[in-house]
Amino acid sequence: MSDRVEIKTPEWTATLIKRSNEHDERKRYYSATRVYDAENTFAPREVQAYNDAIIADPDTDHRALLRALTTQARVGLLDALNALVPRLDVTFRDWTTGLALPSVGTFKIKFSRKAGCSCGCSPGFIVDGDTLRVDGEPVDVWFSATKLEPKPVPEITKKDLAQAVFHSLVELDQIKQELGV
Repeated sequence: MSDRVEIKTPEWTATLIKRSNEHDERKRYYSATRVYDAENTFAPREVQAYNDAIIADPDTDHRALLRALTTQARVGLLDALNALVPRLDVTFRDWTTGLALPSVGTFKIKFSRKAGCSCGCSPGFIVDGDTLRVDGEPVDVWFSATKLEPKPVPEITKKDLAQAVFHSLVELDQIKQELGV
């Protein structure tokens, strides 16, 4: 496997990046898969509502909005992880017991403001106690919403415009007759 695998669907793009395991003293930290930007990908409206609430009233605790945001993101994330399984040689494994897990949803996924490091600069989801591996290598996952190209707007010709005006005038005449005007 190369260091990076990208999978695109009409709704989202997942980038799986092989994790460096060079810090042996931080082995516990590296044992769990980190999933980043699932909130913006799977719950964009909830993220916007949460951000708007914080801007409008920064002194209030907005835990309920944060909970709604993370719940919606978790639902989308589980669906996306299940979609990844058939596309790659992906195994979800409890590396403490060595048992392969049958599918996503058989383990905990928790949201953490400090998923990437201890300073809180990289919030994300942590696949608790298990590691997502591709070709035997641990990976972290970055999601992003797939930007769909806008459909081109057909050009309106002079003939189309003339026909639209004609049909509008015919309808206007029918309405006048019905009203007796």
